[in-house]
Amino acid sequence: MISVLFVLSLLVSLSFLVWPSIQARQAEKQFFNEFESSYQRLLNEAMFRNERGLIKTMGERVVLTYPTVTNGTYINEIILPKGLSIPGASKKIYVSDEGIITPATIYFKSTNTDKTYIYHIQFGWGRLRVETL
Repeated sequence: MISVLFVLSLLVSLSFLVWPSIQARQAEKQFFNEFESSYQRLLNEAMFRNERGLIKTMGERVVLTYPTVTNGTYINEIILPKGLSIPGASKKIYVSDEGIITPATIYFKSTNTDKTYIYHIQFGWGRLRVETL
C-alpha cells in the first residue's frame, strides 16, 4: 500500500515538474502555426484585393495589417508566448498591391527549447522557408 502511494506521489510530482515545459512548447507551436497561416492570408488578401499589406515585428508581438472586403484594413496582432522573443530591432515588411513581398528574414529566439527559428521570406511571391538552429 505504501509503495503504491509512493509511486503515485512520484508520478504526480514529476507531472508538475514536466508540465510547464510541455505547455511552453505547445504555446510556441500554436504561435508559429498562427503566424504562418496569418502570413499566407496577408499575401492572398493583398493580391486578390489589390491593396497593400504590412508585417511589423515589434518587441513581443508580430502585427499583420491587410485589406478587407469592405476596403478597410484588418490588424492581426499576434503576441509571442513566454520564452519566445524577436532579437534585434523592429522590422517592417511590405506587401505590394500585387501580392509581391520584399525579402526579409525574421529570427525568433526560444529559451524554452534553446533554438533559434529563422523565417526566410522570398522576394516576389513570398515563399516562407523555415530553418532551425
